[in-house]
Amino acid sequence: MRRFSLTEQKIIRKLVVDARQSFDYVLANVYNDIFYQRRVKYSNGELVFYLEDINTLSDVGDILSIEKEIIDISILIDYLIKNRYIIIIEDPSSADPLKEIGGFLTEGLTPVGKKIDTNVAKILDDAMNHRAFISEDLVQLVQNNFKTIEDMALDEARKQTNYSRKSVIFAIIAVILSVIIPILSALLSSNVVKLDSGQYEQLYNCCADYEKNVDMAHQRQTDTVMEVIYIDTCIKH
Repeated sequence: MRRFSLTEQKIIRKLVVDARQSFDYVLANVYNDIFYQRRVKYSNGELVFYLEDINTLSDVGDILSIEKEIIDISILIDYLIKNRYIIIIEDPSSADPLKEIGGFLTEGLTPVGKKIDTNVAKILDDAMNHRAFISEDLVQLVQNNFKTIEDMALDEARKQTNYSRKSVIFAIIAVILSVIIPILSALLSSNVVKLDSGQYEQLYNCCADYEKNVDMAHQRQTDTVMEVIYIDTCIKH
């Protein structure tokens, strides 16, 4: 699964909310902010822009910017459909397919048509004439804040690594205390005490075990993530 931009995440969140509240949802609703507020409509494979002055550079910039937004949304919808995050079915109640989307006052404006890529046009036509149903996978994706399987596996591996590190640290503290407490007791009683070879060896082994356990925890984290990535790749292919 690919990562989604912040703009795409915002679109998907709204799509999920709106679609779950309707039994007759169409993906054309995703384009509403453009086709009903930006003085552009889609009609029969063509974008029609309504401009105040067709000779100004600002209007040309607006055309290119709006066209890019429409294409970006269409690419996102196509991806969600192809990966079965969204299921679309033809609406049998619609005798004549819709060919146009957009609505606003056009008085005093000059229409300028611009052909759009046929693949994008097909996505727009399907968005207007097919009912859409969102999958539970898409709902879960939103609820997980768009984290991929790899992200969640890495988070879990980090938790396990932190847990292992804390366990080793507590064990070291316990060993050190078991050595220091008798020494302090002896000092308080004015007796001179020296560490014997066994106590030195115990401290050395404790530190070595800590480094070994940390290395093993890091390796488990890497192995876990690679295993999840491998499984996810196998499922896709």
